[in-house]
Amino acid sequence: GMASSHENLFRGSHGASSQAPVSNSDVVIAVPPSHYMEESRSHPGRYAARIYFTERYGAQSILGSNVLMGHEVNFDAGRGRMGVAESHCDYERYVREREEATTAAIARRAEERR
Repeated sequence: GMASSHENLFRGSHGASSQAPVSNSDVVIAVPPSHYMEESRSHPGRYAARIYFTERYGAQSILGSNVLMGHEVNFDAGRGRMGVAESHCDYERYVREREEATTAAIARRAEERR
């Protein structure tokens, strides 16, 4: 089923559809504006969308990193399919813990050399 955090994008407060109806066969990927809107450097306060639904020289759209951020993606090349699920990764925590582990490892090596 649809992730409960995304359900409010498609259903009204009483369960009625507020936009196009979503069926069990539809694929819904929630992409927050922070992943595809970019502020203009020359005109602060103006934003441009960085998500495209057509490719200039191709026949299909591309799901790039701006769409896939915040999602777990599984490519099943053998069966010609792709799975997408909302990620619960805390990236800032990951980076902080990685930096702490690196600092601790450097300190241990320096201590071992003494």
